[in-house]
Amino acid sequence: MRKKNEKRVPLAIIGIGCRFPGDVNSPEEFWNLLIEKKDALGSIPADRWDSKALFAPEWRRAGKISVNRGGFIKDVEKFDAGFFGISPLEASRMDPQQRMLLEVSYEAVQDAGLSLNDLNDSKTAVFVGISAHDYGDLQNTPQERVNIGSHTNVGSALCITANRISYSYNLKGPSFALDTACSSSLNAVHMACRAIWEGDADMAFAGGVNSILKPEPQMGFSKGGFLSPDGTCYSFDERGNGYIRSEGAGLILIKPLAQAEKDGDNIYAVIRGTAVNQDGATKGISVPNPLAQEDLLRLAYVDANVNPADVQYVEAHGTGTFVGDQLDL
Repeated sequence: MRKKNEKRVPLAIIGIGCRFPGDVNSPEEFWNLLIEKKDALGSIPADRWDSKALFAPEWRRAGKISVNRGGFIKDVEKFDAGFFGISPLEASRMDPQQRMLLEVSYEAVQDAGLSLNDLNDSKTAVFVGISAHDYGDLQNTPQERVNIGSHTNVGSALCITANRISYSYNLKGPSFALDTACSSSLNAVHMACRAIWEGDADMAFAGGVNSILKPEPQMGFSKGGFLSPDGTCYSFDERGNGYIRSEGAGLILIKPLAQAEKDGDNIYAVIRGTAVNQDGATKGISVPNPLAQEDLLRLAYVDANVNPADVQYVEAHGTGTFVGDQLDL
C-alpha cells in the first residue's frame, strides 16, 4: 500500500481515438473544432425518429419532446466487420456502441505508434463508461422476437463494450463496463489508473461511448426538465436552461510515464493522481453537492501530491442547467 505523501508513479496518455459529432474522427479534428468554435449540434437525423411528430416546445405535453436538436454521428450504422474478423450476421446484432469502440480503440493504438502485435497477450486493461442501451431495447421487443438469435444478447450487453476489445486484441488485463451517468468516462479513467498503480495492468484503455437511437430516453430527459428548449447548452451562463444530448465515443491509452519516455512514445498529457466520491444525500438524487465536490478536489490533490497553488487551470462539469451550474465547481 502506498504510504501517505508518497508520490504516485506518473502515467502518460500516449494514444487517443475518438468519434464525435461535427465529423470529428481524430484528436486533430477535435482540436480544430474547439479552436474554430464550431457548433457540432444539429437536427435529429431522420433515421433516428420523426422529430417533427414528437416535438412540442411545452415539455409537459405527454408523449412529446421539448427539443429537436442534438449531437449525432454520421453513418453510425456503418462498420467494417471484416476488418475485425466479425461476420455480417454478428455485426448486425452488435450495438453501434460496440462497433464505435472497436474502431476508436484501434485508432488509439495507431495514434500511439503501436501495432496490435505489441498488445497481443499483454496485461492491458479496458475500462469503458456506458449508460445507453437503445440498440438492445430495439432488438428485444415482441415484434423482433422472430429475429432474435445467438448474437442478440452478446451484441446488446453493455459489458461486452469493454470485453469485445479485450477479446479482439487478446488483452489479459481487467475489462470493465461501468455506468455512473455523466461521470462514467472519468470514473473509467480513475479505474484504469488504479489498475496500473495496483499492478493489475501494464497499460489501459479508458473512455466512454454513447448512442442515441430511440426517442423514449430523450423524452424522459425532456420531462425531467434537463434539456435546453433553445437547443443550446449555456454552461456557466445566466442563460443556462438545460443541456443537449450527444453521442460519440472516445478512448485514451495510458501507460506509466517512465515506460512511455523509455519507449519514445508521443505523450499528450500526464496523470499524477485521481480521486472519486459521491454526493450522498442532497435535495434530490440528481442534485450535486458542492461540499462533496470540494472534498473530491482535496482528495485529488493529496492523491497526486500536488499543491493546489501550482495548478493553473481547472476544467469543471458545466451542465448548463439551473441547478447544476450553481453548484458545480
